[in-house]
Amino acid sequence: MENDLKDLIIYLYNAIHYEINKINNYNINNNIDLPGELALFRSQYYSNNSSFIIDTFFFEQQSTIRCLNCNFSHISYNINNIIIFYLEKVRMYISDKSPCGFFSISLENCFENYEDEELLYGQNQIYCSNCMLQSDAYRSNKILTGPEVMTISLVREGLDVNFEYPLVLNLGKYIKTKCKEDFRYELIGIISLLKEYGKTGHFIATCKSPVDCQWYCYNDTVISKCDDPLKEDYEDKYLVPYVLFYQKCKMN
Repeated sequence: MENDLKDLIIYLYNAIHYEINKINNYNINNNIDLPGELALFRSQYYSNNSSFIIDTFFFEQQSTIRCLNCNFSHISYNINNIIIFYLEKVRMYISDKSPCGFFSISLENCFENYEDEELLYGQNQIYCSNCMLQSDAYRSNKILTGPEVMTISLVREGLDVNFEYPLVLNLGKYIKTKCKEDFRYELIGIISLLKEYGKTGHFIATCKSPVDCQWYCYNDTVISKCDDPLKEDYEDKYLVPYVLFYQKCKMN
């Protein structure tokens, strides 16, 4: 069910972009030192893609895989519209860092785990084109550009753990750019699973209105004002967040 939700959001972003895509002279913000591969990637991608969806939801990523046999680094670039955090993976990451245990997972833990090096070994070994051998490797990720709206998917895979996320999120230390841009984001939407104990539940949305800046809960056909978007209880049920939407704060 959670994978269906994540896949639906990705499909909608891509489908809307496909319908409104207009090829034009895209204004590329060259706010980092561009290696040849990134300049080529940008040239190829943006020469064929330009739309409101690209401007609003998409961001650039860099993935680095370092072969432990020859220490050669394979760097690739990608543009995406959603960042996916696997909470079981984050839980293991926290457990390794804090052997005394933990009581919750925070959104900051997720971003730290995302950019930290991950060891690929065993069945996850890579084939290195430099030394031409199957090898253990380290993989790390970087976010290169900050979207107008950051869409975050939380894949729980049955993991029932308390998850902490803020109303205002500072992504400055996770977006690898040399510009002086403000990367503070405010929470504007949450898709949660509304559950009763022992039952599967169904998804509802809690969104901040751009008109009156009030929060509203959308539960099927019922719309009600929400005083606290971070609350975990709803009537006699409880909420489990699965997708978070953060919008870049407007400059004063």
